[in-house]
Parts: sequence; C-alpha cells; structure tokens
Amino acid sequence: MTGICFCRSDFSIGESMLKVTQIAKIAKEKNYSAVALCDTMTLSSLIEASQACAKENIPLISGVRLRIVEDATVKDKKQNNRAWFPKLYFKNEEGLRIAYKLLTMSFADDNFYYVPRLSFEHLLNEITTDVIISLGDQHSQVGTRLLDERVQMLVNKIGAENIVAECIPFNTPIFDRLTKESLCIAEKYGLKLMYSDLCMYSEPKNKKALIALSAIASKGESVTFNTPWLNKPVYDTAYIKDYTDYIQMCKDQMNRIKSRYNIDVTPLVEAVKFSAFGFEKLFSYKWEAKSPCLPQMDEKPFDKLKKLCKEGFKNKLTKPILGYMPDPTELPKYAARLQYELDIIEKLDFSNYFLLVKDILDWARQNGMGGSYGRGSSGGCLIAFLLDIVETDPIRFGLMFERFINPSRHDLPDVDMDISSSKRQELIARIIQDYGSENVASISNYITLGASGVIRACGRVYGLPINEYNCSSKVPSEHGVSYSLSQAVAVVPEIELFATKYPEVWETALQLEGCISAYGVHAAGLIVAGEPLINRAAVENRRGNQVVCWDKLVVESMGLIKMDLLGLTTLDVLNLAKQYVKDNFNVDLDLLSIPLDDKETLKLFGEGKTSGVFQFEVAGALLKRLAVNEPLRFEDLVAATALNRPGPMDSGLLEDYVAIKQGLKDEHYDHPNLKEALKETYGVIVYQEQVMKASMDLAGFTASEADFLRKCIVGDSVVALDDDFVTIEDLYRNKEKYIGKNIFSLNEKYKTVKDKIIDVYDNGYADVYKIKTKLGCELECTADHKLLKIDGFTELKNLNVGDSIAINKKLGIAETTTKFSNKKLRLLSMIIGDGCLTQKHYYFCNTDKRLVDNFVSLFNDVYGFCRVTEQKTKKEKTIYYIYFNTNKEARKDIDNLILGKKSAEKHFGNYIYSLNQEQYIYLLSGLIDTDGFVLTKQPKIEYSTTSKELAIQIVNILSKLGIFAKNFRKETKHKGKPYISYKIYVTGEDAILLQNLLKEHLFSYKKELLEEMMSTNGTLYNKYCLPKEIINIISEEKKAQNLTWKEINKLCGVKNGAMSSAINFSNPQQKLNRNRVKKFNLAVNSQKIDDFINCDVIWDDIESIEFVGKKHVYDLQTNNNHNYLANNIVVHNCMGKKDLKKMQTYKQQWIEGCQKISNMHPFDAEALWNKIEAFAGYAFNKSHSVEYTLLSFASMYIKAHYPTAFYAATLSVLPEEKLKNIVKDADSNGIKVLPPDINLAGENFTIIDDKTIMIPFNRVKGVGPTAVKAILDARADGSFTSYQDFEARVTGKCNKRHRESLNKIGAFANIVPGQQPSSDITRLKDQYELLPELVIKTLKSTKRISGTDVKKALDKNNEMGQSLMEPLGKKYVHPYSGKVIRYVVIFDGPNKSDLSSGKFANVRQFEAISTALNVAGITKEEGYWTGLMKTPKEQKEITTPELALNLPLLQRELQLLKPEIIVLMGPDVIRQFAKDVKKPSEAIGQSFYDAEYDATFIIGMNPGMIYFRPEKQKDLNSVFEKVATMIH
Repeated sequence: MTGICFCRSDFSIGESMLKVTQIAKIAKEKNYSAVALCDTMTLSSLIEASQACAKENIPLISGVRLRIVEDATVKDKKQNNRAWFPKLYFKNEEGLRIAYKLLTMSFADDNFYYVPRLSFEHLLNEITTDVIISLGDQHSQVGTRLLDERVQMLVNKIGAENIVAECIPFNTPIFDRLTKESLCIAEKYGLKLMYSDLCMYSEPKNKKALIALSAIASKGESVTFNTPWLNKPVYDTAYIKDYTDYIQMCKDQMNRIKSRYNIDVTPLVEAVKFSAFGFEKLFSYKWEAKSPCLPQMDEKPFDKLKKLCKEGFKNKLTKPILGYMPDPTELPKYAARLQYELDIIEKLDFSNYFLLVKDILDWARQNGMGGSYGRGSSGGCLIAFLLDIVETDPIRFGLMFERFINPSRHDLPDVDMDISSSKRQELIARIIQDYGSENVASISNYITLGASGVIRACGRVYGLPINEYNCSSKVPSEHGVSYSLSQAVAVVPEIELFATKYPEVWETALQLEGCISAYGVHAAGLIVAGEPLINRAAVENRRGNQVVCWDKLVVESMGLIKMDLLGLTTLDVLNLAKQYVKDNFNVDLDLLSIPLDDKETLKLFGEGKTSGVFQFEVAGALLKRLAVNEPLRFEDLVAATALNRPGPMDSGLLEDYVAIKQGLKDEHYDHPNLKEALKETYGVIVYQEQVMKASMDLAGFTASEADFLRKCIVGDSVVALDDDFVTIEDLYRNKEKYIGKNIFSLNEKYKTVKDKIIDVYDNGYADVYKIKTKLGCELECTADHKLLKIDGFTELKNLNVGDSIAINKKLGIAETTTKFSNKKLRLLSMIIGDGCLTQKHYYFCNTDKRLVDNFVSLFNDVYGFCRVTEQKTKKEKTIYYIYFNTNKEARKDIDNLILGKKSAEKHFGNYIYSLNQEQYIYLLSGLIDTDGFVLTKQPKIEYSTTSKELAIQIVNILSKLGIFAKNFRKETKHKGKPYISYKIYVTGEDAILLQNLLKEHLFSYKKELLEEMMSTNGTLYNKYCLPKEIINIISEEKKAQNLTWKEINKLCGVKNGAMSSAINFSNPQQKLNRNRVKKFNLAVNSQKIDDFINCDVIWDDIESIEFVGKKHVYDLQTNNNHNYLANNIVVHNCMGKKDLKKMQTYKQQWIEGCQKISNMHPFDAEALWNKIEAFAGYAFNKSHSVEYTLLSFASMYIKAHYPTAFYAATLSVLPEEKLKNIVKDADSNGIKVLPPDINLAGENFTIIDDKTIMIPFNRVKGVGPTAVKAILDARADGSFTSYQDFEARVTGKCNKRHRESLNKIGAFANIVPGQQPSSDITRLKDQYELLPELVIKTLKSTKRISGTDVKKALDKNNEMGQSLMEPLGKKYVHPYSGKVIRYVVIFDGPNKSDLSSGKFANVRQFEAISTALNVAGITKEEGYWTGLMKTPKEQKEITTPELALNLPLLQRELQLLKPEIIVLMGPDVIRQFAKDVKKPSEAIGQSFYDAEYDATFIIGMNPGMIYFRPEKQKDLNSVFEKVATMIH
C-alpha cells in the first residue's frame, strides 16, 4: 500500500459528490496509504473526515482550497476579476489556525461577493512555515501571467521547501502543459514537485451526476445543463482510481511530455515518489477533541465565585425567601455544605461556568425576562442558590448536590436556563454585546438532498417540464416514514414511469441522493467561547448570522460549549400578571416573598381548580383526592409532580401515597434507618434523592456511589438476529453460541443495519411494565429501559400513552442463506395452509383447479407420486384431495420441515430465517394462494391462521422483505368453546409492494384479485403520520435557513398560507401527514428531516402501559449502535459490561454495609436491595419537581389572590386553542370576559373591575395594530360620546371594515342609543366569528324545519345525485329526514347497513348513536342524516374526483335546509368543514360558528370507533348532549 488519494468532498458545494465516509472507505479499498482532503473555502469536513479515516486506519492530510481573486474589493461582475485556487495544507495546529483566520476573512463584508473571496495579499500576510502552499490543481496559479512574481513572494515569505507545484496526470493538452510548466517553475525556484490527483466522484459513471450537482448547488431555477456559465467538470478521470491505474496515468503523461516538449522528465519520476513517500512526512497535525473553552469571568474566577457565595450567604439566608429563613443554629450546616461544594467546583475547574450562567440570568431578570426557579438537577446545588441561578434552597428542600455534580465526573454541569419565551432573542443580542461578536456565534447546519427534492432538482437541471417531475411529491411513506428513491420506484407507478421514461435523470438522482447541497444556520443553541472563535473554527456569515463552521454534532468536540437558553411561556404569563397586579392593584408583587403555606393557594389546588396552572392543568382530580382529609401541603404538590406519571401510577406508588394521605393505609418502613429518607412521603419512594439517601443511611454509601440505576428487558422478549428470532433469555442461556453473531439495530440515520452481540446479562428480578402500541406490538421491560422517540431514546417511566415510539419495519436478508428449492418451499407453504397431517392421512385439499394442478405438478417434481381424488359438495362444488400417505420420502421430509400437525400448531422451522428474497416470495405465494385474502379497493392483503407461531413467522418474513404487517389476535367462541385466531394485515403501500413480489407466482383466483388491486386508481391512503415532534424540527430548519412562509409556500408550489395552516409551531400537539413533511422538505432541504422521512422505522403510538409484576429481566450489549429490536420495538442496550460489574460491586457493598451499619442479616439486606432497586426505577428528580412546582405555585398564588390579573395574563399569552377553556374557568369563578367596548378596551386584555376582564381590540378578527393605535390615539383626548364623535376623531387608519366588525360585536353599544348591548344574544353569531375562542356562550336554536317544506327540492337533488352515480356503477344512498328537523348530522359516507337499506342512519348499525340520543334526551326524528359521500369511497381516502361529484350535492342540501346546528361525524367531513381543527380526536364536542353557512358546527366522531373502543361512547354522548343544550 502506498500513495495518497487527493480528494474534495461534497462539503465543496457543487464541486464534488464524494462523502467523507465514502472517501476513507474507497481509499482503503483501492490500496492508498493516506487521504489528502482539501475542500473549497470550507473546513467543515475536517472532523468527520478525521473520524472516518481513523475508523479505516488510514492517515488524513488536511487542508483547504482557497479562492484568490485579483482584487477582493471589486464587486462588479463586469470587471475581469478571475480567481485562482491555491491549496493550503496545515502542518500543525498553528497552521490550522491560519486556515481558520483566512476563511473568516473571506466572509467579511469587504471581501464577500456572492462567494467568500481573498486577495493574494491576504494570503501572503497570514501564512507562515506552519503551512504548505500548493500552487493548485484545477485553476491553479501555474500558467498565469503573475506566476513568477507570486511564487517569488511566497518563497521569500515561507521558503521554497514549503511550496508545492502539483502535477495532475489527466490526458488532456491543458493538464500536460500545466505539468510541464509546474516542472519548470519547481526547478527555477527549488519548489517541491509532486504528482497529485483530482478526485471528485467515486467512479466514471458519476461524471454527469456531478455536473448536475453543480447546477443544483447554483440555486438558480433556470440553471440546466445548457446554461453556458455552468461550471462543468469535464474530466473523465476525476474519480478515485485504483492506485496502480493512477501510476500508469502518471507514466503515460511523462511519455507524452517527453515526446511533445523534448525535456527531461526525471523530476516527474521523483514527483511520483515524493507523493508516495515524502509528502505525508511533512505533517504532524492530527485532529483531536479540544478541552472546553469558556469566557474567563474574572482574573481569579474561583475567588470571585467564593466572594459571590459569601454575599449570597449573607443576603439569602438572613431573610425569608418563599416564606422560609433558616434558623441561625442551622447556618453552620449551610456553611459546611457550601465549603464541600466549593471544594469540588475548584477541583473540577467549573468556576467560570457558574459565573457565566449567573451573569446571563442576572441580566435576564434585571431586564424583565423572568428568571425561573430553576430546571433539572441544578436545584440541588447550594452555590447555584446563593448565586441566584436557581431559587431552590437545597437544604430546605432536601436536595442533593451529587445529583447535580458527581465529584467523579469531569464533564461540564448542565444548567438549563429558563427565560421568558418572548424575550429570548433580546437576551441573545445582549450576550453578543457583552462577550463580543468574536466569541459568540450560532452553529452550522448542513443541508442535503432528500429523495423528493433530488427528483425535483434533477428534473429541473435536465430541463424537463415541471409536470414531468411532479412525481417528486408522490415519494411514498410507509406508516409515516418516507421511502428512499430505490424504495419509491418499486411501489409508485408515477415514479416508476418517470424512472423508465427518463433513465438518465433517474440514475443521476440516485447518485446525488444524500449529497450536501447548501449550508444553513441551526435554529437553536449559541456558542459562548472564552477566546476568539477563529482559534477553534472558521467563522462565517450566513444571512446576517455569524456562524461557526461546525454543526451541532461536532461543535462541542472543538471545546465550544453550546448554551441552552430555553423559552418558557409560563414566565411570560407570570411577568405579565405581575404587571397587571401593579397597574390595577398598586402592589409590586415579589414572587420570592410568597409563603409556600399560603392557605388560599393551597385551597385552590385542593379543589382541583388548576386550569391555566403550569404542570397541573390535567391533575385536578388527583389533587382533590389528596385533599380529602386535610389541606394540601406544598410537599404534596411536589410529590404529585413526581408521581403523576405512568411509571409511578401503574406501579401503585401513586395509589399508596394517596391512600396513606387519606388515612386508608398506614405508613410503613422496611427498616428504621429508612425513615429519615422517606418520612416526607409517608414511606413511599418518590424521588431519586431518597434512593440515594437510603443507600447512605442503610449501607454507608457515599452520595456518588448511590447514584446508579438498573435498566433491563424481560426474558421472553424476542430479539431479531441476522438469521433467527430468539428470546433474550435463550440468548443468555446459550451465550457461547450467540456472542459475536449479527443482530439487527438502527444506525444514526435510523436505518436497519447489522451489529454484533458483545454480551448478554442476567439482571435478576425487577418490577416490569407491559407497553402496547396501536399496531399491536408489545414489550415488557423495566421503567428505566429506554425506547426510541423521534427526539431520542427515552426511559419508559418518562413515556405516556399517546407518545410515538419507533417500531421496526424492515430487516435485511441473512448473510448466509439456506439452500432450498423454490418449488419445495411453495409446496410446504401450501401444505401449511390447506394440508392435513394426521397419523392416518397426509393430504392437500382445495376447490381451485388451477391451484390443485400446480400442487400436483410441484409434488411430482419434488417428491414423485401422489394420488388425486374428487368429491362433490351439496352445492355441486368440486373438492380435490391430493393424498401422499404412501410416499415415505415426502412424509419424512415434511415432518422435519413443518413443525406441529394440528392447524393451531403448524409452523415452519427456523430455517425460514436463512432464506433469500426469491425463496421468501415462493414461500409467501403458497400461503396467500391457500389461506390468503385480497381486498382490491383498499388495497389490502390478509392471511388468517389459528397458529400463533405461524402468524409470528409470517410477520417476521415480511419484515425481512421491507413490508410491515399488523398481527391481530381475535378471540371468539366456536361451539361454546374459546376460539383464537390470528389475522395478518398488509395494507396500503405495503400491499402494493407485496403484490409486486407475488403477482407472477400465484395460481389461484387470487392472482386476478391482485391484478385488480394494482389497477385500482387513486392515491394510496396515508395511514400513519410523523409524530408531533417533527414540527419542532421543521421549525428549527426554517429558522436555520431564515426562510419566510412566503418563500416556503413558493418553494413547495402551493398558495400562500397553505404550509403553515393549522399547525401550532409554538406548542405542537398534532402529528403531521408524511406528504406534508415531504413538501416542507422541498423548501428546507434538510438531511435531518430526510432521514426521518426515509428511516426504517414506523412511529407507532403507545396505546397502554400497565404494571405486570416482578419478572426475570435481561439485557444485552451491542458493539456499535447500542440498540436492538425486542418484539420489533427499538430499545437501547442500557447496561454495558462495565456497568454490570459496578452494579454487582455495589450490591455486595450494600449487603456488607447493611450488616455493619444497620445490623441486618445478609438475606434481609439483599431482599431490601432488590425492593429499593426496583422502586428506584420509578423515582423522579426531586430538584426538578421542586423547581417546577414553585412555578406552578406562583401561578396559582396569583390566581388565588389576583384572579383577574391571572386570567388577563393567561389569555394574553397562551395559544388560541387553549383560550376557550381559560374563559370557561374564569366564568366558573365568577369572572366575565367581555367583548371590547370602544371607551374601555385597549391593546391588551383590560381589567375593568375585580369581576370583569375586557377583550382587547386586536383580538377582533381583522382589526390590526394600526387600527387599534388610531382608536387609542383619538381616545387619549377623552372618551367617545357618540358614533359621530368617533368617526370625526378617528383617522382613516380605522377603516369601514374595522368599524363594521367592532359594531357587530357591540363595541359601540354604550355610545349609540338604542343599540343592543354586547351581551345580547343576537350578537352571539358575530362574536363567535369575530372573537375566535373567546366566546363560550352557546348559541340556541329555535329553528324547526318541516321536511315537507323542502321535500320536493331535496328529492330533486337526490335524483340528480343518483343520475350522476349510476352510470359510474355507484350505488346512491339517500339521506334520512325526520318530520321536523332541528339539526343536521353529516357522516363521511355510508356504511354497509346504509348501503343495504339505501338510506343513511340505518337502524342495524345505529346502536351507539341511539345510546347517545337517549342520554341527551333527543330523537332521531328531530335530525336530518346525510353524508359527505353518498356512495362508498373507492379507497380509505376520498379522491378529488369523488369529492367533486359529492360535495355539491351536500352543499345543495345545506342551502335548502339552512340548518342552525350541523354535527360532523367523521374525519373526512371534519377536514372539509372545520379546517382549523388540528386534531379531531381532541376536539370532540367542541363547536364553532361559521358565517358562510350561518350555522354552529359541532365536532363529532366516526361512531364506528366505538366497536373497537367502547370507552369512546361517552365522547359520542357529549356530542349529542351539546346538540340538546342548543335546541332545548
């Protein structure tokens, strides 16, 4: 191995398509000894390239390719200001800093012009002998008029030995001439002469794809291959060649030069040798992670820290804070704790960190940004309390410092800083001002080409009409996860057509998928460094943001610490509420002075009146239970914060706490030495700090030793190996067999890959929970085991029902496959389906002649003789029996290959997990041909069986083919006995993928059904969505690229407002349709989003989490990715071998300590260890509980003492969808929220008196800030006395439309004689429309519609509908009309019973609605029952043509009936009429007024849900109860 691979990566935007990981791998494969990487005007690839090369054990020579122009001050395209591109290689760290500085200069305003640029003077002034300067490869200085002059200047500055003239051995006249001139200039000045290369793609076929990437990176919509100025790399050999081929190219060039120029080429021979053996020796630089770099906050930061602590000690411990001041006798305890903490901070050198955080938060508080009571474990730090970083006294609240900083830890502590959400940007500006722009910057974001984006980009570059590549919007998703290009083409006809019609464009797209196409700015996080950033990064300017060249994944490895500034809306509420209190009650409220035993506050908590109160909005019922016998204490609220989570609730800890609090159960301590740790929570383990203290009190642990938890998986969970599915218990019992075997896991892009099993551990018995998902996956594990959410691995105890976790959808084929004939596999699967294997008879039977003939043919080929008989049924149907009893060879083979004889037992052996794809197809074809079922219109393929093992095997086989299947267990009764069956469903895109695999291999009638399914028109139904957290990621990417919504809508090709419609970006609550996410990514082009779109997992909702008792638990360790698949759920391997050994050591230490300190028998000590260890898994961070409960308490204190201020602030700050509940809560407490009055309202919610709040003008729809200002400016001269007075004094800024809106809601009622007041019922419709979510009165309906009045017109409408549908072969279902109509109910479409009867609301499937009507006290005869669709939907989703046929019919019905109440009973009709409803399942029972229809719409639900979820009946009841309140 010898020679260097000279490359650029795709970080050289548009110049190379090589990824850095690809470079290292290919260089190693092609026998190179090192990689030399020089990207154009960026060092962003350095860290990733260093890590990739280290992984391949190949050295990296690092540098940067610079853009040098004649005059960097010229900013005129018309002037000839040509650039040349020398390369700067850095020998050492000082050389790297020179590169940082030059790149930073290139982004300065004086130099930047479309691209970063430098002058030769910049280069000459900065370089030293710490760098090697190459005259360049492509576009080099060689051959230019200034060559001699500039080479001489470089030689004078750094010496000839540090300058390299490169030779590129490409077979073109230009490169031959450049090599000759390089030889001459090197001889003239004594420069190093070196052969190098120009590698920008991996193989010859990539050349045109690189040209396309160059066009894409230009960002111009009109840039195509035909654009004249497009920078086209025309070199056929600019790919990574085998080293031997490269040497031959050098020899060929030498021969050409010698022949053409008749010169001695011996120096060129030496140039090859220097490249191979000499160049690498010039460099000592090797990238290494850097130590943290923080601002030096003082000459002696530790002394400053001590001084501030001393001042804090005096100021904060000698006055009441939150109603508490330590007794003087306790101060020595505080002093000792402070000294202990200071000693650790000094030892770990954390002083500057504390001083920096204090400085930021001090300024935030002083400038009205709020500073919270703290967040996370920092509340356990007395220093943080004394410095005002947190407001939780750790000794008062029993918080532990070691929970925050473990003295044995050397990473920085993590203080999350909460500030007012609305002031976050202001705080960032101040940080830049105080710490210097040279030390503060944002973080880079690397934007890559996603699947749909690359189709669109390539289509544009190839000059195709936009309609030809519109298929980019149809890149499909499986269960909310988008396909890659290679997956998409297999299942989407439009994409397949595109790939077939434009094969070159498609090939280009495949090659460019995942390449970096642009740079952006990360939305969150800020670097605050202790030295100029150019010492550790190149600092660039992107869209006005100063940005380091590193992204968030690598920035901290350069010692640049990312500060987390977290915006908290609750702080905005508290700050505004304090201002309301000051303005209206003349009280300067100090929230730190409020006592935590305030009776009024605790009373409201005990009454469960928690609406609008941070953290406790849905905990009212729990608090009422806790307050049954005695008033609540603050400590109860802290405990409720910790216990009101799935883990403690399901384990019984919450119920134990409540029962003891209510006096129904006695306090209990397993040992007297536990009482001190657990007495505050009545003997119940609630907090992690209690577990730590118990370990210290019982066994003499140090605080550091006590902080260790157990995490593991139940033994019968099945783990996916490369060629098998094995329980984790079997893995442990057969470790010698399985250690080192391949196991499936996910990589960082959520792609399924193979990893290695390192070890398997028996972790004893522990309390276990069963988690079940909506798609039927189940897993039992401990509370601390981590499962994968979209934002990272999360412990089960922190997950809730409704959270989305990762379910694997795709496994690979085994590396070593079993040799089976395809015919035998199909034969076996047919016998599994319709075979009989008893002691007397071995036969196959079926009624399908084609299938029978196929079976006989296969059997004769595989085993030989079989006997065929026929039998007629009563209905004259022929059943064919194929007997093979007497074929001993067949019987023996089948007995070995099919396990189990009865239908409920039959399944394959484990050999099926070692088959190849073709074998799986034959096996599946036999199963579907026998017991399969095909639904053509959905599309959907099913398989039914009574064998549990077979059902599991089929699901696993399908996953190996990348097909997700749902396995549902159904329990019924047959002849009075329990009958259990399993149905495997494959739907949507999965069904189409399976169809493609099977269509040529079926022989029964199902072959035609599959073909019919494929011919079904319409878009495939999108059954699954990406979790709500994707909205945060989209928001980050939008901000990172400084995109406006207008720009996003344009890039996505939609009208203004479409992309942001109905999405709450401040507090995401709804999932996003995968197609919408793909559209977003057309604009933001985010690799991160693309990874989620194309990952190999489904984001499935947790349906239940239940405690299932103690079980034997295990865990395993993987080599690279540290996760694996257990029961198809992605889990983290939580305990490594090192942790296991530590746990065993601590257990022994515990037993010995309990003997010595607590006089316990070893048996009792071990039993107590097991008990405490199990409950420790549910314990919560007490610091966090106290800190956030303090915020909640402050909110409730204001609500109790200044309720109008609380409601005014909450209504001002909270998002619109939460306002109605706040208004209702205010109303229930006797506080009215009134519409604006022209003389009383303002630009904020106004407190009129202690029982009245007035809505501001700007909450009236359409009334903007300029109109409000005009009103208030005029009113400053005195109240308006009449409407004429208003018109005379208010300027045109408040126009006619504004005035009309204000008039409709009653704003002028008090100055216009005779006008109805704003409270009049006649104004309610207008107020519903113009004051969204702020009006809670219910519109009453007195309207009665006689069915006979409109019968003729409705009949005509139905006749027209029927005439439209019948020619299309569609059955028309008529509405059902009561005699006197009070309300209208609209379904999505007819169900089976409706189709049968020909009318909606058929009685046979009307039970759930009938129940709801009876509960509400209204009748079916008072309603008009119809559907958005009058015919069955062709697919799950209504198609555009279907809607175009049906919607006008429904609209005509509503025009004729003019109902005042309309109930929407299904997701499709809700989407049609209630576009602002983000999550219909959470809006059931809500109503809104629509002026277009002059009706109140009530959000209902699909009543069919109740069949599967009977508990939803109460929701349906609430819908019709709402109807009843409006008509009675």
